[in-house]
Amino acid sequence: MPYAAQYLHFGPQPDLELEAGWLVDGAYVEAGGEAGDVCFTVTAVPTDRQLSRLWFEIPEPYYRQDLVGDYRTSDLATAIDSQLSDRLNELNQRLDQPRGDITEQLATGLSERGEVMPDGLKLIDISSRMAEERLLQVHRRHPVYLAAMRLVVNALCYVTAYPDDIATVWPTSTPEALKTKASTGQGKEVMRARSRLAALGYVPVLLCGQQVEEQRQRVGASASPGAGHPVTHWRRGHWRNQAHGPGRSLRKLIWVMPMLVGQNQPDEPESGHLYRVSPEDS
Repeated sequence: MPYAAQYLHFGPQPDLELEAGWLVDGAYVEAGGEAGDVCFTVTAVPTDRQLSRLWFEIPEPYYRQDLVGDYRTSDLATAIDSQLSDRLNELNQRLDQPRGDITEQLATGLSERGEVMPDGLKLIDISSRMAEERLLQVHRRHPVYLAAMRLVVNALCYVTAYPDDIATVWPTSTPEALKTKASTGQGKEVMRARSRLAALGYVPVLLCGQQVEEQRQRVGASASPGAGHPVTHWRRGHWRNQAHGPGRSLRKLIWVMPMLVGQNQPDEPESGHLYRVSPEDS
């Protein structure tokens, strides 16, 4: 990954509703303690933005998978499926073990250690009920998480393969003098300026994909909408594991843009569709 921890923001996705009225808008991606450990947390924003002000009453939904430990040696698709299977098994086991009132059980345990349960205290184990709610939640959110992971994986591939297509953008009200030092200063001057800006609430954002957007606009402009010529068609965009280097012994990911195939004379109609790349296309 390009960074040990990053937040990928791709904006609210109308076709990715994590919960009713909440659209997926990004994901946290964090490397774990050992090589291969990674955690993904898909986030969401409300279609009614006023709900964000009620975060203390209406928490924002999310979906998280920690692909660590035994999962780290698997490919991503297998790790995701395995972690889901283990999570469902764990929740089903809790569901099958309702415990209810555990006051006496805990009092006995405390007594064996020479401790006393406070008078009037009653403890109810609700893990079975919570397991039922979490099972329903997993079944609702996991399919949306899988679809969102296509965006996440492609974004990670892109920023890794094309670091030159990443621009650092500061908020418009950032103090110019500090921004200049943070961007073009030398040595510790950069660190001090960035630390000062962070303390003032100014943090840079890394924007990527501008080159792809420009290419999409050029390709889109070359097609005539509403046409139906049977020869001209779109070839979907995809990742290619390109050979390069001495004897073509090295490999690097390159992104192949969607393109028109079988384009005819300028006065002939063209038609096609743009496809979003998915992990299966890599």
